[in-house]
Amino acid sequence: MTALINKALTYVLAALMLVGVGGAVVYHYAEKHTAELEAKLAESEKLLKASSAASTAKAKAVSAIDKANTKRTEEVQNALKANPDWSSERVPDAVFDSLFGSADAPNAVPE
Repeated sequence: MTALINKALTYVLAALMLVGVGGAVVYHYAEKHTAELEAKLAESEKLLKASSAASTAKAKAVSAIDKANTKRTEEVQNALKANPDWSSERVPDAVFDSLFGSADAPNAVPE
C-alpha cells in the first residue's frame, strides 16, 4: 500500500513539476512577446507624433494659402469694380502674355 501511495505521489509531483516548467515557458514567452509589442507601440507613437506634426504644418500652410488667395481675389474684384469699362472687355493678348507668358510657350495657360 505504501508503494502505491509513493507511486501516486511521484506522479503528482511529476505533474506539478511539468505544470511549473510549462508555466515558466509560458511566462518567458509572454514576457518576450510583451517586450516586442511595447517596442512596436513606441514606434507607432513616434510615427503618430510625426504624422500629427506634419498634418499641423500642412494645415497652417493651407490656411496661409487660403488667406493669400482670398486677399488676391478681393484685390482683383476691387480692381474690376474700379474699372468697369475695362473689366467688361477682353484682356489684350500682349497684356495677357506679359502677365502669364506667351500662349505659344510650353507651359502656356489654356484659354
